[in-house]
Amino acid sequence: MFLTWSRFWPRDERAQHGRVGVACSSYAATVRRPQDGWLDHPSATTTGTLASRWRLRSDGAAWSGFNSAVWPVTTADGEPLALKVSVPHPGAEAEPLALRAWAGKGAVRLYEHDKVDRAMLLQRLNGDHTLQDLPEIDEACTVIGTILATLDAAPVPPEVPKLEAEVQRITESIDSNRATHPFVLTASVAGGALATLRELVQDLRARAQRGLVHGDGHFLNVLHTLPGHAPQ
Repeated sequence: MFLTWSRFWPRDERAQHGRVGVACSSYAATVRRPQDGWLDHPSATTTGTLASRWRLRSDGAAWSGFNSAVWPVTTADGEPLALKVSVPHPGAEAEPLALRAWAGKGAVRLYEHDKVDRAMLLQRLNGDHTLQDLPEIDEACTVIGTILATLDAAPVPPEVPKLEAEVQRITESIDSNRATHPFVLTASVAGGALATLRELVQDLRARAQRGLVHGDGHFLNVLHTLPGHAPQ
């Protein structure tokens, strides 16, 4: 069974092909740290405090990405979980809200959350087995499509920001940067992107129905559950 692990943005319409949110950092697509556990990591003080509070033991080397680090841990009862600590960024506040709304259906289950330290205790998945490993592309597309449709059907927490605001931010960024990066953002590329984004904003504003969308729903962010640990 595959589940998603990443961050997300909501939007004002139900899922459509090709209409996903903004890219965010992930667990699966990160690089394995050489240290065993959290003692040598910059977040050692935070993770040590959380480990004591939540009665956790380190269970291997950390995974780290652009915005977070994830440690495999076990509870006092021996249950394998994952401790994730993030740096300050916009998605850090929305992530636990969305995970609670999804309640383990299509995404990792959230067990504990510390808002001050931007830390979450999560269901552990197999970071070495992603949807990218499936040999049949049709099967992989069916899996991720089913997951994204499941996530989109969840109730949207009112505190989660709208995708419309993020689309507007991207639009303004392209508009302001195309003059300083003309070789990257050529007139045709920038113009096409801006036209697509403006059309998307209009579509979002015209729809009353809201859905909760995964912000980085690609194959490397869909991980297999651990052996013998089916979704609850």
